[in-house]
Amino acid sequence: MTTHPTQVHRPLSTADKAILGGHLVLAAGFGTYGFLNATDPGWSDLQRAVVLILVGLWLGGIALMAVLARRIDHRLGRYALLLAGPFVGILLLIGQRLTG
Repeated sequence: MTTHPTQVHRPLSTADKAILGGHLVLAAGFGTYGFLNATDPGWSDLQRAVVLILVGLWLGGIALMAVLARRIDHRLGRYALLLAGPFVGILLLIGQRLTG
C-alpha cells in the first residue's frame, strides 16, 4: 500500500481574516456606489450589469485567494497573495479576453 503525503491546510490568522474582511468591505462599498450612481441616460442598465460582473469577479477572487492562502506557509507570501491576488486575477482575466 502506498501512502501519499497529505497537504497541510493552515488556518487563516487574524491578519489574514482582516485582509479578507477589508476586501469584502471594499467590494461591497464600491459595488453599492457604482450600482447607485449608474445614471447615464440609456446606459444605466448596462453600467449596473458591468458593476455586478466586476464585483462578482472580485468576490470570486477573494474566495479563491482565501483557499490558496491556506496552502502557503510564509507569512509575507500569504499577505501578498491576499492583498494583490484578487486584483491580479481580474486583470489576467480581462487581459486574456482582450488578447485571445
